[in-house]
Amino acid sequence: LETLLAGVLACKAFSYIYPSMLEHVIEESQFAVKLLQKLENRDALDSIQEVIEQELLWNEVMFEHTTFIRGYLDPSEGVLINTANAFANELG
Repeated sequence: LETLLAGVLACKAFSYIYPSMLEHVIEESQFAVKLLQKLENRDALDSIQEVIEQELLWNEVMFEHTTFIRGYLDPSEGVLINTANAFANELG
């Protein structure tokens, strides 16, 4: 994914996905790998602060998903756009 993102940013590759979406997917996958490694090593969350930080991170991830989805909607889909906006407002 990082190679694809670099290619898109250098105008050497084409993608229908926004570059910021590619960055988001890279960051989310790196986070998921770290989380899986913690689980694999039977490491617990270190503190309440770490639990809070993960909750805030996942809220941000879901906010970004909502805004990406909203950006892909057809402008004539007013109800769906309003639903996405409402969900983004709850998370943002």
